[in-house]
Amino acid sequence: MEGNRLRSRRPGDVVDEIERVIAAVGPRTFGFTDSTFNVPESHAIGICEEIIRRKLQVHLSAVSLNPMNISRNLFTLMKRAGFCSLVITPDAASETMLHNLRKGFDLAQVRQTVELARESGIQCTWFFLLGGPGETRQTVEETVSFVEANLNSKKFLTIFLTGMRLLPGTPLTQQAIAENYISADRDLCEPVFYFSPQVDEQWVLQRVNQAIARCPTVVHGAEQSGSSLERGFNHVLYWLGVAPRFYRFLPTFLRLPPLPALRARHTGVRAGCKLRIGDGHRKYENPDEARAANGVN
Repeated sequence: MEGNRLRSRRPGDVVDEIERVIAAVGPRTFGFTDSTFNVPESHAIGICEEIIRRKLQVHLSAVSLNPMNISRNLFTLMKRAGFCSLVITPDAASETMLHNLRKGFDLAQVRQTVELARESGIQCTWFFLLGGPGETRQTVEETVSFVEANLNSKKFLTIFLTGMRLLPGTPLTQQAIAENYISADRDLCEPVFYFSPQVDEQWVLQRVNQAIARCPTVVHGAEQSGSSLERGFNHVLYWLGVAPRFYRFLPTFLRLPPLPALRARHTGVRAGCKLRIGDGHRKYENPDEARAANGVN
């Protein structure tokens, strides 16, 4: 999807652009949208050091960080450079699933990333995928239990996504065809999601709902979003001049009474509900409607 060659700009050129945009626009936040900001880590360090050297007073965010290339030095420099929010994407906290998803790092590196992120004090959003190839009840339990034990923090927001988008020509799509999950001529321009046949989706969602009840800062990607309360919260932050990304305040927002108790009773995420790419956060009330809309068999 993104090619097989890494292309990077000189750190000095990147920071030159930041300075030009500061002078012309003066945005509240600069967001680095590289799929993996810290690959290679030396490049991320170079950008941070250049921002620090020029003594720029900026708010920064990054999407996303890979646990394979991360160190205490990088977190320290990101903090000094002005990073106020990060997205970290381990996708699993099960050795089996990290291997199946070909992540290139192990659980020990995920644990190390959690510790370094906690030490840094930077607000972090963590993404985990459930239902990938080879997912079982045991691997789901390993990932969800890890989140409950290690990420239940006012500095961390955890987002669970269930099901993996099938893209043309990928090994996962070839596996799905071999398993008769989809037909070989299926049009994948419309979103189609794979879910491991070795585990029941409803059980997985019940386990996620249990984690939500235990940890207020855990959410599912298909939970209803954009409520009037949340929109009001975001508007207040905007008019107060707070620097985005506003989701970095969700861990605090989700802990405000009576939200934890209400979400524990009414999470309402059911099988067939997916976060559809391009639609933002959307909840389908009818599972059949969700499956039809997302092309799920």
